[in-house]
Amino acid sequence: MSSSAGACDDGNKLGGDGCSETCQVETYFRCYNGSASSASQCVYEGIPLELTVDSVTHSDGLNQGVLTFAVSPALLTIKDMNLSQLYSLSCDSVYSVSEVSYDSAKGTLSLTVDYSEDLEDRSCNLSLSLDPSLVRSQASPLSFVVQSDDLPLIVVNNLSAYSTFTFIFEILSYIVLAVFCLSFGHKLIGVELLVCCQMAFLSLCLYPEKNLSMLFSSIKSFG
Repeated sequence: MSSSAGACDDGNKLGGDGCSETCQVETYFRCYNGSASSASQCVYEGIPLELTVDSVTHSDGLNQGVLTFAVSPALLTIKDMNLSQLYSLSCDSVYSVSEVSYDSAKGTLSLTVDYSEDLEDRSCNLSLSLDPSLVRSQASPLSFVVQSDDLPLIVVNNLSAYSTFTFIFEILSYIVLAVFCLSFGHKLIGVELLVCCQMAFLSLCLYPEKNLSMLFSSIKSFG
């Protein structure tokens, strides 16, 4: 017995899985085999799911990034699927996916990717193979280019130096802001300090590992 409208009972009080908290079949779902002794099994039969890139972030101190994709509509039943077999990701790089998660509240699928070759600005394709017993309207494949929202997903050999470099960058940002404020009262001093900050920053950008070690040695000698 199947029903696309009316009563159902899937054994929980959650909405978004085909059977609402008031035990009514939800839009775009069809529920089967509901009875007094067995729970209804609800299947999504609506419009095909759509994938879009939600965010790309770098994991601090690692050659790792987190690719997050929005899945629309956000189906609660995806969390009940085998996530490791749910997706297929192919990129023009050398990498491995170490973790997969789905946030049913936000409707987002996250892939944690460890890369041994630069992943930034590389072309990728993502497709989903959803369990047909839960979702009959499959998602369209997504083609995208990896562009990080924060630090670029590039291979860094000295990760400790790279993390320190990002810290120094933040400190220099505050120094530049302070110099800008000082320049209103002492124009010449402000300009000279700004030039020094720019030279230091460019030096760190061009030779981060070498100059960071020199910087720490100088700080230590003053101490």
